[in-house]
Parts: sequence; structure tokens; C-alpha cells
Amino acid sequence: RMRLFCPDCRKYIDMTANWVCGKCNEEVYASYLTNDLLSPCPKCLVESSSVICPHCGELLNLTENDPDEYPAQIKGSTFSGNPNSLKQTKELQDLEFKKKKADMSAALLQSEIRLENMNESRKEKVKRPQEEVLKDSLSDFNARHLAIYQIADDELKKAKEKYGLDSDTYRRTQEAVDAWKEENM
Repeated sequence: RMRLFCPDCRKYIDMTANWVCGKCNEEVYASYLTNDLLSPCPKCLVESSSVICPHCGELLNLTENDPDEYPAQIKGSTFSGNPNSLKQTKELQDLEFKKKKADMSAALLQSEIRLENMNESRKEKVKRPQEEVLKDSLSDFNARHLAIYQIADDELKKAKEKYGLDSDTYRRTQEAVDAWKEENM
């Protein structure tokens, strides 16, 4: 005689227990000799190719065919409800756990990167004397101002060539360039 164990919860499923037909809801009284889960229903004569695990609700194939739409259910099973609902709940919990784990890993990685960047900037500050930092700052300031003056001079040269020194448009361009210089200094 074949013994059936659920692949999901690993519990024994009694093949000779009383069961309910999934198609006609007829209660079938089974014995070792007749009307076990592999037998057709005595009322509607439908042979069920699947059964719902009475412990966890997993849908189990009893044949090599795809599970049918009317799975048999063991009478008096502790599981009630949609046969796939528990499995779907487990899968959803697994997915939520994996997402939470991935989110936590990403947050940890971001924290490690921030910490590493902070440590590097501290090392840089410790390595460089204040005088060098100020010199670099002054160099950046001078370079910025020089670039602003260069851009302004280039724009005025273009306006001079295009409009001439005596035109009203040149004077307006000169005023606009002077305002831009003041704004960016």
C-alpha cells in the first residue's frame, strides 16, 4: 500500500481516511479495500487527481497529470479554506522577508560608504595643514574671478565688433556684462 507524505509540511496523509469529493461535495467513506483517495467518487464517478493536504493546505498531485479543478479534501482536516491560500501566504512572507533583507543590506552598504567617505575626508583634513587649505581656497577664489573677468572681456569684444563703440546696443551690452560680473563675484 502506498503511503503519502506532503512535500510541503512533510506530514503523513492517510489515503484511507474519509474524504469529500471536490466536484459534488459527497462525503466518501473509505476503507483499506474500497473508496480510498485514488478511487473515483461513488456518486459522480469523477476520479480526483489531486488532494488538499489536511495539515497545511498544499495542493498535491496524486497522478502525473496536472491537478484538477476539484481536489479531494480529507474529512475532518485541520485545514480549512482555499487550498493555495496558505502556500500563497508563505510565499508572500518569503518575498517580504527577502525584500526587507535586501533593503537592510542596501542601507548597510550606504552607511558603510558614508562612513568611509567621512573617514577619508577626516584623514585629508588631518594630513593637510590649515595653511595649505587656505592657499588652495585662495587659488580657487582667484581662478574664479579671473575666469569671470575673461568671460566678460570676451563678451565686450564680441559686442564691440558687432555693434561698434558708439551704438546704444553696445552700451546696454556693457551694462549687462557689468551687472553679470557683480552678480557672480
